[in-house]
Amino acid sequence: MVTVYKIDRLSRSVPDFYSIARQIEDKGAHLRSLSDPIDTSTPAGRAMLGLLAVFAQLEAETTADRVKHGLAAARARGVTLGRRSKLSREAQARVRQLLAEGAEVKALAREYQVDPSTVRRIRAAKQG
Repeated sequence: MVTVYKIDRLSRSVPDFYSIARQIEDKGAHLRSLSDPIDTSTPAGRAMLGLLAVFAQLEAETTADRVKHGLAAARARGVTLGRRSKLSREAQARVRQLLAEGAEVKALAREYQVDPSTVRRIRAAKQG
């Protein structure tokens, strides 16, 4: 008997879930969930397993869709997503100016106490 707390902890998708459940059955074991009415040693448990897997997939896809739309709405409102920059806009403008004047990436990184990749990202970013 393979026991899980909740069925959705077993896999991330319906096909993956069925693959795992099939492997368990092929080894002669049964699947049992502590939180869901599932015990694959009974016909009702096997039927319930299929239904719950489908609903778990629906919930996961709905959640992903809501997150995607929420992020798009935040961007439309002008919210800047992601990690804050280590350098202020003014410092970034100064770094761009110094790069244009021929300053070395490594020297600027030391001066502003950032990784050289930060300076290269500022150089590559569009102004504005």
